[in-house]
Amino acid sequence: MTAIPSIVLWSAVVRRTSPRTALLASVAVFGLAVLGYLATSTVLAAALVGIAVGVGVGGLLQLLEVVLAQIIDEDATRTGHRREGAYFGVNGFVVRGSVVLQAVVAAAVLTASGFDASLGDAQPEAVDGGIRLMVAVVPLVFAALAWLCFWLYPIRTRDL
Repeated sequence: MTAIPSIVLWSAVVRRTSPRTALLASVAVFGLAVLGYLATSTVLAAALVGIAVGVGVGGLLQLLEVVLAQIIDEDATRTGHRREGAYFGVNGFVVRGSVVLQAVVAAAVLTASGFDASLGDAQPEAVDGGIRLMVAVVPLVFAALAWLCFWLYPIRTRDL
């Protein structure tokens, strides 16, 4: 609900700073926002956290493409070759791999917490904690790793 409209916000941020700085900010917004899922106790609170998470996701959706374009242009300048296909292929592989990783994490967390689909709403209490771990702590860990990677990202200039 907020990811696509927040692209306007992230466009303004990237114009005032750089793609790298805007990407670091969007990862930070996402990482901090998912922590809200640890404290929610109502549907309204979860929806408000989801709005904040969406703002971070909007930045990631937009800025990852901008950074990929920067990398492709930098590579072409350095080597004299255009290799967009290779970069987009690797990007696609990583995206598909993340879908598999999501399934593995969901299966592991739900199994470890005792989730049983046949129980319906009468799940063990540990399931609540497992789901909170899955939607807050796991994304925070990956956001922290992403932030570190983008902190090390060497192209620190604005696009012309």
